[in-house]
Amino acid sequence: MGSSFDRLGDFLSQSFHGGTDMEPVITHALRKISEEGYMETDIITVSDFEMRPVDYMLARSIEHAKAKQTKMYAISLGGKSAETSYLQLCDKYWEYSIQSSKNLNKD
Repeated sequence: MGSSFDRLGDFLSQSFHGGTDMEPVITHALRKISEEGYMETDIITVSDFEMRPVDYMLARSIEHAKAKQTKMYAISLGGKSAETSYLQLCDKYWEYSIQSSKNLNKD
């Protein structure tokens, strides 16, 4: 299992030099929840959150889902997030730095 985590750590430490467009992903997840009639659903996003600010309509859709007991969680990779508007909509988020994990895995 350690090998899998090492490979994951290697992958997550790469830079793809692109932006993240969360809107289609979150919109699809929210639509699926609504269409399937799911209740008390969790949405977990993993990203570096280098993205444009969340627009009004997406924020409103997220708040509407949260009113129906959908929980929003995020794991921010790479240290401090560039854009926090999405993270502020989450019920909880964690920031993860690959540099910190390498220090933890030295033993």
